[in-house]
Amino acid sequence: MARIVFLSLLSLVAMGATAQNLDRFEEFRRRSEQAFEKARTSYDNRFEQHRAEVNQRYADHIRKMWEKYNVSPSEEAPVRPEPVEPPHYTPPTTAPAEKPVVEVVTPPAPAPKPQPAPKPQPAPKPQPAPKPQPIVKQQPTPQPVPQPTPQPTPQPIVKQQPVPQPVPQPTPQPVAPKEPRVLFEFYGTLVSLRVPGMGMPSLFELSEESVANSWLEVSKGGFDKMLEDCLAERKRLNIGDWGYYCLVRDAATCYYGAQCNDNILLQAYILAHSGYRLRLARNENRLYVLVNVAETMYGQPYFTIEGNRYYFVESRVAPSSLLICNVQFPGEKSVSLQMTAPPQFSVSDAPTIRFASKRYPNVYISLTPNKNLIDFYASYPTSPMPCYVHTSLSSSIKEALYPMLKSACAGRTQREAVGIVLNFVQTAFAYKSDTYQFGREKWFFGDEMFFYPYCDCDDRAILFAVLMREVLGLEAVLLDYPEHISVAVRLAANEDDDVVAVDGENFVVCDPTYINAEVGRAMPGLDGSKLKVVKL
Repeated sequence: MARIVFLSLLSLVAMGATAQNLDRFEEFRRRSEQAFEKARTSYDNRFEQHRAEVNQRYADHIRKMWEKYNVSPSEEAPVRPEPVEPPHYTPPTTAPAEKPVVEVVTPPAPAPKPQPAPKPQPAPKPQPAPKPQPIVKQQPTPQPVPQPTPQPTPQPIVKQQPVPQPVPQPTPQPVAPKEPRVLFEFYGTLVSLRVPGMGMPSLFELSEESVANSWLEVSKGGFDKMLEDCLAERKRLNIGDWGYYCLVRDAATCYYGAQCNDNILLQAYILAHSGYRLRLARNENRLYVLVNVAETMYGQPYFTIEGNRYYFVESRVAPSSLLICNVQFPGEKSVSLQMTAPPQFSVSDAPTIRFASKRYPNVYISLTPNKNLIDFYASYPTSPMPCYVHTSLSSSIKEALYPMLKSACAGRTQREAVGIVLNFVQTAFAYKSDTYQFGREKWFFGDEMFFYPYCDCDDRAILFAVLMREVLGLEAVLLDYPEHISVAVRLAANEDDDVVAVDGENFVVCDPTYINAEVGRAMPGLDGSKLKVVKL
């Protein structure tokens, strides 16, 4: 009995200690949350204060005198004198050595051996006939008479009444007020951004003072959610730097309307706060955004400021001179035209087309490109060729094409596998020059090869280099001749191969436009003295 009382007292003491510990933990948690909230509020306040100071300093620079700069003409993409038809490779004709004729004599089949005559067997002795047995009359077996099975008396069916269950009532949730939004399609994909009410243009006068005051008005926080949503869409759609510029441009246009100076100022505000290097420019009645781009943007006029190119991206024709506010925004960086992966737009199927190698019957595929992605690529500014090679194919194309190519190359030597992919690019696509198809120079991203009816040497070289990297895992370089673009791949060379030395390593020439050419065969007639090797 004493033991039971002792254990009960011990349990009560333990329960009391547990409750006390829980109270202490709750107090600790409450104090920690209060300290965290206080620290976060303090950080937010410091951040807002810092941002306000940054925007104030930026506006103060806007108020100063803007400098006049003259426009520089656009740099055009190199145009090559492309042939009307690509050359076809003819293998060297060498008569094979005559093999001796070997007469194969089939020996006659051996005659069958004579079989010995069978020995006569003695006749069997006659057996006595069996004695007849008496016939016994069989009595019929009586069949049992079936008795009727008693049937159970039917009972009345009693229908069970379901027990009513109490229907749970939904807990009323507070209805959040609907925030104003702008909705628009960005290359077939719906984009929704939070905005501060309706956009009412107010920047009608383009003096330094009015532009600075409008910048401070925009920076008061009303567009913070729009900025946050733009950055989220950039990540969701994987659109890269140039795609992000286009998204911000379309969002500001949707909010304020086109040909509106408030539209341009909002673009500049969002881009600057997203970390991109830009400059505001103006003339008598228009405001412009000039964007610093890391790579050459062919076909676009630009202004040179402190040795850096700021491109006029609104159109291909720029005013001859502009007043430019040359002030840096903290943390700014150049816009890059490089993309490693294509954007993730909604799917709009283009026509399905079949592509097949002429040498290898099992190398064929039917592919359906995404028209939304093709439209984005069609509007992409022409940039140096490595930008196109660095961009992978879309997932839908890769998931169909790559397994087929890898299956065709399975069990082959490295050189044979390269030859299979090379012949696919040589013979599965129809050739026409860019001048014939577009009237201008245009280079394809990989997916565009499976949409347009024709391609030229640039496009074939880009796709082949991508396939070498992503299907076979091989390093490739571009061979830039004045009149042609080819490819060389890093692999073991044969004695008679055409090779290019890159950093002490031999790269074997593989020309996707020299139709039916083997690995190691360069197109004849090229000026090798002016060859430029483009490393990727």
